[in-house]
Amino acid sequence: MNIAAEGLARGLRVLLVDADPQGSARTWAAGARRGFPVPTVVAGDASMHTTLPTRAKGFDLVVVGHPRAGDVQRAAIIVANVTVIPCGPSGVDAWALATTSDVLAEARAVKPKLRAAVVITKQRPRTLVGRNAREVCEGAGYQVLRAELTDRVALHRGR
Repeated sequence: MNIAAEGLARGLRVLLVDADPQGSARTWAAGARRGFPVPTVVAGDASMHTTLPTRAKGFDLVVVGHPRAGDVQRAAIIVANVTVIPCGPSGVDAWALATTSDVLAEARAVKPKLRAAVVITKQRPRTLVGRNAREVCEGAGYQVLRAELTDRVALHRGR
């Protein structure tokens, strides 16, 4: 959602595809405060790698929110030019990257120019676990973006 919001702030026409069973993107868009721009939001599923190219016409940026594993993740990565993989600072988050690595390898067999990078999320600055998250991701061979999303209490409170 952060990427979609930034695209809107830069004046881009943004399509946000909510392929997450939790419906996080739709919930976020529905809860946006009045007066704030909201992207066009559509649902996505395991067939989006065939349907999304047509739906995306007329948009400058397409952002797909999807679950960490399975056919929906695979479809989202296959249709992407760039995939940004969120990874929290816990060991469980880092271990989930192994599944994503397999899907990326499959997608690159079809799309060799597919670019991928990790963004550290729920970061706790100045903590050992925070420093380790970056090291683990880089050690697994991922490009890790300099920008990180910190774990803000206000987000947990819904503010």
